[in-house]
Amino acid sequence: MPGPRATCACLQQKVSDSWMMSQTSDQLLQKILDFVRAETGIREQISDESDIAGDLGVDGDDAREFMLAFQRAFDVDLSGFEFDRHFGPEGLSLTRLVLTVLRLRRPQLPLTIATLVDAARQKRWPNEATSIAVSPEGRTAPPEM
Repeated sequence: MPGPRATCACLQQKVSDSWMMSQTSDQLLQKILDFVRAETGIREQISDESDIAGDLGVDGDDAREFMLAFQRAFDVDLSGFEFDRHFGPEGLSLTRLVLTVLRLRRPQLPLTIATLVDAARQKRWPNEATSIAVSPEGRTAPPEM
């Protein structure tokens, strides 16, 4: 039989989990929007469809720091997160440019605020093999591998 401390820790985890589950989607979205604004310094209008790299300009080392802060703030397991699928390297890369022009490089998937909300709700990174990419024209298609 667990001791009082083990029971207390277990109860605290259940309270934490139920609190996150009880938050409405709107409340969680607002909390993540506030987080994104604080981390990026962006004060303009952003929405759940805003792309962290494409729309907000977060890339390279800044993107790594952003994702680590997101992981800490929302207690999200990022073990399934593929950084290079969403963000580029710091600075200009001639190799990256050539591979992109020759279409030998996999296209980057947008990482939207909505994806961050989903990850925070699940406490783990969504499976990218089954995620849907949204093109700039608004059409959806499975991500290219």
